[in-house]
Amino acid sequence: MEKNAEQTVSTHKAHIIMGVMGEENIKEKEKLLVKISSSCLKQHNAIALCSNGAVYEPQFYIETSEMINTENFPILNSIWFGIYSDKNKKVFYTYGLYRFGYKEIEIYSDMNSNMKELHTLIVEITAHVINNDIELHNGETIGLSAEQKLKITESKGIALDGITLKIDAK
Repeated sequence: MEKNAEQTVSTHKAHIIMGVMGEENIKEKEKLLVKISSSCLKQHNAIALCSNGAVYEPQFYIETSEMINTENFPILNSIWFGIYSDKNKKVFYTYGLYRFGYKEIEIYSDMNSNMKELHTLIVEITAHVINNDIELHNGETIGLSAEQKLKITESKGIALDGITLKIDAK
C-alpha cells in the first residue's frame, strides 16, 4: 500500500521477532502485541512491520493501532484484508481470523462493484464478528443494516485455500 515499499524494505538491516505467549484471552494478547509493535515502530529507524504475510508502513500501523484507545479491537492491525479478482468477479478476503477461532471470510461480487463499498463491508463484518464474538454459519444472512441480507455460504475458498465463509454482495 506504500508507494516506495519495495525500495524501503530493501534497506532492511535487522529485525525483531515479537510474540505474546499463552492460551487465555487471545484478543487481549493481540491488543498487547499491537501496542508493543506500535511502540517499536516509533523508533526513528523502523521501516516496516511484517504481520499476517503483509508488510505494514509504520505510520499506518501506528495510526490504526490507536483504535485500542477507543475500546475497539485493532482490526486493521490484526487482520489482513486482501483482494483477488479474475475476469468474472472481485473478492475481498480476510487473513488472520483463524487465529481467533473464526473461519476466514470472502466477500465476492461482479466486476462492476464499487471497491470501496466491498472493502467497507468486509471490514465492518469482520469488526462485528471479533468485537461481539459472533460465529457466522452456513445458510445465515448478514448485513450492515436491518434491510441488507447477504447470504453466507461455507465452501472451498475462492482466493484462499481451504474452507471459507463466502458472502455474495452482488
